[in-house]
Amino acid sequence: MALYYQSQAGRLLAQVIPVGDNDYGGFACLRPFIEDPDQRYLLKQALGYLSKAQAFAPNQAHSYYLAGRSNCLLGDYEGAVTAFQRFAELRPQNPSAYLEMGFALVNACPPNGKCANINAYDTWRKAGVTAEQFLEMADAERRKENYAEALLWYQSAQRMGRELRSTIAYLRFLTLQKAGDTVNADKALQSAVEMDRGWVDEGMRFDGYYLLGKLYTDQQDWKHAEKIYRKMISDYAASDSYSSKLPELYQLLENVLANIGLQKVKTDK
Repeated sequence: MALYYQSQAGRLLAQVIPVGDNDYGGFACLRPFIEDPDQRYLLKQALGYLSKAQAFAPNQAHSYYLAGRSNCLLGDYEGAVTAFQRFAELRPQNPSAYLEMGFALVNACPPNGKCANINAYDTWRKAGVTAEQFLEMADAERRKENYAEALLWYQSAQRMGRELRSTIAYLRFLTLQKAGDTVNADKALQSAVEMDRGWVDEGMRFDGYYLLGKLYTDQQDWKHAEKIYRKMISDYAASDSYSSKLPELYQLLENVLANIGLQKVKTDK
């Protein structure tokens, strides 16, 4: 009977998240909670079946795993944590529940998943997860231009101890830009460059500075544009990897200085 109720719950859960759907890395607790009334009804039905399964077989771990995922999709993150904790007690060597539990904790106790007696960091460490593994998933999503998903993985890597402040701000810029929110995207880009710490790689840092320089140029903010291009030339003049970019940077700086000169002439007149 426990297996019957468990399978019925799994069937309903699969109608909400089809088997093989790997959005958000396949983690239910990393997804936004479900708002559609019909899908929420299916999830509540699934939880009812799982409650019956647990009554028949209290030590059947998979029932608690499915309950944790269902609770996350409903937005009941505290309920999800409780379910995953029970799964972890029954299957302490299985990392799946620890991973999902970490994401549930981030939602239950924002922004960093630090609740009273448990936190996301320790939970993920129990699963053997490192910041580098989160970075690998983040980089893979960024290459596919799935910026919102990449941002979530970079944030998780930072929670595990990596300094990624500029990277996270830059991913916010890409996410907002893709959504058409140019005002907040520009603010995120400025924040990434102003902090200038925690870039995941030098290529991202170069792109951030370059795009901000272009933004200031488009806004005819010549003084700030000059500062950006001078900084880039200073930082990358000795780099073999960016030597091919220097002529363009000098040209951009020359154009900015020419406009500053014209502005000064008009002011003097």
